[in-house]
Amino acid sequence: MIHEYAHSLHSQRCPEEPLTLRREVVSEGLAVYLTTLVDTGFTLKNAVPFMPESSVDWCMAHERVIKDSIRLELEDSEDRIFFRYISDGSIAEPPRGFVQKTAYFAGYRIIESCVKQGMGLEEICAADSRTIIEKSKYFATRQ
Repeated sequence: MIHEYAHSLHSQRCPEEPLTLRREVVSEGLAVYLTTLVDTGFTLKNAVPFMPESSVDWCMAHERVIKDSIRLELEDSEDRIFFRYISDGSIAEPPRGFVQKTAYFAGYRIIESCVKQGMGLEEICAADSRTIIEKSKYFATRQ
């Protein structure tokens, strides 16, 4: 419930943007990040809806490959972005070798980076996804 409420709050504040993977990564990341702030019982490992802890562990171990893959498709606006990076269950079609729902992980890390660099949540919510990603430096850094 916190996750979906976070989407509602964000959509009221953020500028309207066309559908792209970039927009969806930021939106899901903010919802996951806000979930961990509102309920301290949640961490990245249990805040992504329907994502097993083992999948989060996989994401942490393979963050570089996730970054490289998502970076190439940030401007994609086709429905396939949902199947590749957001969906779970039988409709998900993640890139070969990937776990499902990697956009949530990458988005959380983008928001986390912005906060660590001093951006407030109100500023994040009011910015467009391009600005948030640029300020996070998430795709510019090597890990």
